[in-house]
Amino acid sequence: MNSLCWTGRLQSGFFPTEPRSSRLRRVLHALDGFIAGVSHREIGLALFGRARVEQDWADPGDLFETASAVQSDAGAR
Repeated sequence: MNSLCWTGRLQSGFFPTEPRSSRLRRVLHALDGFIAGVSHREIGLALFGRARVEQDWADPGDLFETASAVQSDAGAR
């Protein structure tokens, strides 16, 4: 409270980073792309980069991370 009184702001320790923040950020980006009608491949390119997408698309069993990010939030709409 002293910090709030002296500086008018709370210390950053009062706002810990959400442990799921990176996944939630990816899911929001995937949802934005999905709503805009972008393909899963293009969403994967935006989220993970060309090298990873080319590697993952070679084995369809590795596409779950991109697809699950899109599908988990598409059902929530």
